[in-house]
Amino acid sequence: MEKPAISIEEGLANMSNTLEQILDVFRRSTIAERSKDVDSNFWETYKKVSTEYDDDFLARANDDMGIILTFAGLFSAVNSAFIIGMQPNPGDTTNTLLLHLILIMTGNPDAVHDISNLSSTTSFSSSTVWMQALGYASLASSVLAAFGAVLGKQWLNSYKAACRRGSLEERCTERQMKLDGFRCFCSGCR
Repeated sequence: MEKPAISIEEGLANMSNTLEQILDVFRRSTIAERSKDVDSNFWETYKKVSTEYDDDFLARANDDMGIILTFAGLFSAVNSAFIIGMQPNPGDTTNTLLLHLILIMTGNPDAVHDISNLSSTTSFSSSTVWMQALGYASLASSVLAAFGAVLGKQWLNSYKAACRRGSLEERCTERQMKLDGFRCFCSGCR
């Protein structure tokens, strides 16, 4: 004769015993830390929420700083090209001197043999001076913007690398002080 199949009640009882044994092993286990008080639960939750907030904030700010650096670099390159284009042509004086030398060599009676009266400097109009001054000022401001963006990226990296030593409470407290300082700086501590 065949053995009768295990009844549903017996199967559920065996499963319940097995689950009870697994839970008992987990309760006695020292592998996983269990929060023993409300404070540690609070700091663990704070760490989790603040990490999510900081990751989002740092990603957005880092992208913004990258965009500023890109545009400052492009603007500096274009601005430099315009500044170079506005420079006086040093070839003008050279061309004048070569023309006088050719005239002297060909024996032209109208050639001036004394070239000491030729000036190697040229006078600039006031509009040219103003345009060059504005070009250099805008170049300086774009370089200053790039410098500020680099400092901002460095600050973001130091903010991200908050104190990695100490208890969870000490690390979270330091992170909160950094965030409060940043908010105070940005809002002018009103």
